[in-house]
Amino acid sequence: MIYVISSAITFAQQQDVSVIKMIKRIPFNVKLAAFPVLILLLLLFLLFSFLESCGSNFEYTGDRPELYSVAINSILGVQGFAPSSWGPVRPSIIVLDEDSYGRVMFLYYESSFISPVNIVIMQKVDGDYVYFYPHYNFFPTHLDSLM
Repeated sequence: MIYVISSAITFAQQQDVSVIKMIKRIPFNVKLAAFPVLILLLLLFLLFSFLESCGSNFEYTGDRPELYSVAINSILGVQGFAPSSWGPVRPSIIVLDEDSYGRVMFLYYESSFISPVNIVIMQKVDGDYVYFYPHYNFFPTHLDSLM
């Protein structure tokens, strides 16, 4: 395709004819010869983009999945697992306190760059639903401040 156009441009320059008129004279099927290649490249790009965006298929298998759900849906910058060369590593959840109303204060640890250690509060759990105040139910801390 590129060879055909470049040879048409060279021929047009030799004949003193405008390049646009020469390209218009190229048969329609020759112009579209590179179209399937472009479509294939676009589809491959989209395929790799979708595969990359799928992420990990990590499933939490700890004792308190409701606490895990609160943590990953409220803390900024956490992934829900710690990536490593051997596969995803499960985060640590330690219950610090629980009151008679069902509120739970817990420590969530994940090797995240933004906030690796967080203290999180869950208001209550009701069957499949957990309740918490988004954006106000956690605060990041460091391990040495807890010791």
